[in-house]
Parts: sequence; structure tokens; C-alpha cells
Amino acid sequence: MQGSFTGYYKHDTAYMQKETGFDKTGFTITITEFDGKNFSGTVNDDVATGGMPETGTIKGHMTQNGIAFTKQMPVLTQVHPTKGRMPNEGKKHNLLYYTGTYNAIGQLQGTWKFGFRVDFLFGFIPIPYRPGTGTWVMDKTAN
Repeated sequence: MQGSFTGYYKHDTAYMQKETGFDKTGFTITITEFDGKNFSGTVNDDVATGGMPETGTIKGHMTQNGIAFTKQMPVLTQVHPTKGRMPNEGKKHNLLYYTGTYNAIGQLQGTWKFGFRVDFLFGFIPIPYRPGTGTWVMDKTAN
């Protein structure tokens, strides 16, 4: 399981694909630690296809034919309908949850979702929501 993987993620809705300006966003994951079940490493989105800047971290585990991991990017980046991408250097990006399946030749695929987020209406009414969901695919690269 250690090594590099390349793939893409995409939003479930055509609206979000239009807002980000991309059908899908590429990424590279490098798994540096693996104990046979648990793993960790780094992730870099392809900024040229709408990805988030800087290097993030991943932590996860594998089951008999499944995989689950979290992705944490260091800078909160939001997409605004008129202002485009808006990075907020003072905050980490919301945690992303990935689940899926894999096969013997290193192909993985599944779904992703943001953790719940809370914004405030009128500055004091809490509104919980999930900013997005989608699908992902990745393949192990030759070492």
C-alpha cells in the first residue's frame, strides 16, 4: 500500500462543477506509513484543475476490500459564485471523509463528503450543513 497514487475527485452536482469551473480535480497521494491496516501520508491537489493549494495530510485504514481515510488540507478554500476561489490563511479546510473499495491491481474508487459545518444566520442562529459530496477514483503509480 505504500507509494504514490494519482486520481481525481468530482462533485456530485453540476452546480458545484460549474462553480469550481472543473468537471473533476486531479490529486496525488503519497502513503508513507502503512502497518498492514492503518496508513498515513500526504496529498496534493492539482491547482490547475481546481484543487486546493498546499500539501495536506491523509490518515486511514483498510479492511478486506475497503478503504476509508480522512483528508485535511491546511488552508480553508471556499468557492464564491462571484469572487471565485477564496483562501482563508487563518483556518484549516474542513475535514473530508473518503470511503471506497480497492482491487488487487491497486485501483481504488468510492465517495467523499465534507464533515458537517455550522454557519450562523444573522450572526447568531446556527445552521448546520454539509458543504458537498462526490466521487473519487485513483490508481497506484509505477514505482
